[in-house]
Amino acid sequence: MKDLITIDLNKLDKEKPTNLVIAKDGSLAKEAEEELRKILDTKELLDKIIDYVKERLGTEMEERKLIKVKAGSITISKRYFGTRYKVNENTPDEFTEVVAYKKPNIEAIDAFVEVNNEVPQGVELRNREEKVSITRREDE
Repeated sequence: MKDLITIDLNKLDKEKPTNLVIAKDGSLAKEAEEELRKILDTKELLDKIIDYVKERLGTEMEERKLIKVKAGSITISKRYFGTRYKVNENTPDEFTEVVAYKKPNIEAIDAFVEVNNEVPQGVELRNREEKVSITRREDE
């Protein structure tokens, strides 16, 4: 397999798993780019393998009429996501409920903060977790 990527997990330092280098201009050095490419390729391959395994397990579980399988520390479950029913405009009222909630109007709040240098009464600024994301563009 020419596209096979091997990562020696024994050489990975858990505190600093790679030797990434960021240049003074904020760009990634070539070594870092190549290392990230290998990691992303490996993740992509692992995602494909996991999807394949899930599909096969789903088929096996369906044939055996199983909902959950436990094997040591691993549990495999079939679950449904999303709502069970969908209603339309012809659904009688007894089978529907109206759910209303308030959500922040981001643009209005941002405009208020810009002018007043504080959030409006009744609005709280949330502490949000910041994460770094890595995106990948395909070479053209």
